[in-house]
Amino acid sequence: DTVFAAIFAEHLKGAYDALEFDPPATLGAPLPHPERHGPRGTQAPLAFIRPRLTGHGRSFYEWHGAGRHDVPRGAAMSAVKRWVERILFGFDQHTLYLRLDPHGDVREELRGGTLTIHLRVVGGASATLELPLAQGGALSGTLTSAGAAPVALELASAKSAFGDVIEVGVPFATLAAAPRQDLEVWFQLAFGGVASARFPTDGYLTIHVPDASFEAEHWSA
Repeated sequence: DTVFAAIFAEHLKGAYDALEFDPPATLGAPLPHPERHGPRGTQAPLAFIRPRLTGHGRSFYEWHGAGRHDVPRGAAMSAVKRWVERILFGFDQHTLYLRLDPHGDVREELRGGTLTIHLRVVGGASATLELPLAQGGALSGTLTSAGAAPVALELASAKSAFGDVIEVGVPFATLAAAPRQDLEVWFQLAFGGVASARFPTDGYLTIHVPDASFEAEHWSA
């Protein structure tokens, strides 16, 4: 049960904190999912995208070609509250773009929370990005390599915005993700340090880091 696993992971993290030890980077990571790009119904990216990250998701064309995951109703630790309707994810050759579309009734309530984005290169480093959703909240993050302590990420080239939607853009190089590697991504929403929801609840989104040939390989008339 993914809800129990998430709660159990929070208790383990508390135990590590009490002992003044750093918890493992994989603590709380979802179990692998057999679907290639994510849970059932997830659509993979089909073309490069270059959206302007303004927090206003009014332009269909800016995200046309992105991957998509529709969050099922009740598919969160707080099943009574539907926080997010869908996740869009895509890239150009150098930058990863992520977008979460909140449910229309909860946008203002979200401003009291923090969105944590977990990104793990298969066989490589793991990154954690934190975005306070209050107005003016600044993106921060850490990168953890195997056998090393976490280091602060240099995010001068990263961008984030929250208005109608939550948008984040971060260079693949910042995440130590090279072309043709797989990047696993999942999100956690917390209020007052307490986890309230995880997206996707079951598994994660798998993003194949593109190289220059991506558009040619995915071209269609």
